[in-house]
Amino acid sequence: EDIASTCVYFKGESLLKMGKSVEAAKVFEEVKAKYPASTFYPYALLKLGSLYSDDSARTAEVLELYRTAAAKAGSARIGAEAVFQMAELHFKRKDYTQSAEAYKKLISQYPADSRSAEAKLQAGWANHHAGLYTDALNGAVEMLKGAVGDKKVEWVYLQANCERQLMKNDDAIQTYSRLLKEFPESPFAGAARYE
Repeated sequence: EDIASTCVYFKGESLLKMGKSVEAAKVFEEVKAKYPASTFYPYALLKLGSLYSDDSARTAEVLELYRTAAAKAGSARIGAEAVFQMAELHFKRKDYTQSAEAYKKLISQYPADSRSAEAKLQAGWANHHAGLYTDALNGAVEMLKGAVGDKKVEWVYLQANCERQLMKNDDAIQTYSRLLKEFPESPFAGAARYE
């Protein structure tokens, strides 16, 4: 059974690499149906989630695939990936409250995983869009302590927006001004001027 599940899973991987996603999905469905005890079971669920995620009619199914993959993950890496994908899908579907919760779970349960570091800015925006302005502001202030490059300007913009939403208008003006002074050519400069 172990060898069979491995072979079936890698058949699906091969079909994916050949651009045959419909056939690959059928193979990953076979792993899901026949080999729930396999090491490759959560990997197959992640692949199915990825293949089905663009179909909005399948959102509930995809989220269940990711939840099951997280629950059956044989490693922290798989668990983190499943939770990250849930958070991303909720964000894409504009369900910002659920997205913020999933990002929070990712960052708290898997702090050492690369997806946690990658997700922090998106988590900040999920909090912002969910109306969790204090959480988003606290995250922005913390991340700005070490932020550099392209991400820094977006953290500054997020901070200013949160300050404005929290009616900290003087702080928001200073933060928007900081953005315009430090990053006058950034894509956020026009919005900062407007605010």
